[in-house]
Amino acid sequence: MINIKYIAGFWDGEGSITIQKQKFVSKYKTGVQHFLFVKASNTNKQILEEIKNYFKVGTITSNGKIKKNCRQAWQYQSSANDAYKIIKELYPHLIIKKEVAKLAMEFQKTMDANKKRCMKTVTISQEILDVREYIKNKISGLNKGTWLENCEGWEERKK
Repeated sequence: MINIKYIAGFWDGEGSITIQKQKFVSKYKTGVQHFLFVKASNTNKQILEEIKNYFKVGTITSNGKIKKNCRQAWQYQSSANDAYKIIKELYPHLIIKKEVAKLAMEFQKTMDANKKRCMKTVTISQEILDVREYIKNKISGLNKGTWLENCEGWEERKK
């Protein structure tokens, strides 16, 4: 049976933790939403099914058409609070993605402030949006290996 340490090692190598930004327009307002995602891709669908069964959340989809001489690839994905729960459980065992996971958990805490409100009508402060965007950009930079530790702004925002 699969265990959390195995999944964390798999995630360090094959998984990703990202924040996606989406613009929206409703009859109530126009704005931006951020979403936390965890994803893992592999040609072995069985391992992704075991991960899904372990966490009891998420979906598995095909990565599209199979190219000649290539095997079918599959993707496991979960988002928002389900992604947060997965990250929280993986966090103590991660090595490579530990810093990204910590930032993702900080990000999701900013989402909890609006938990009981209707997203169609709630107005999120510019300060919260700035923090979310900063964390999104830092995670993106860490994932790409381009984040510079001396970027300005984070320490001042945390105070």
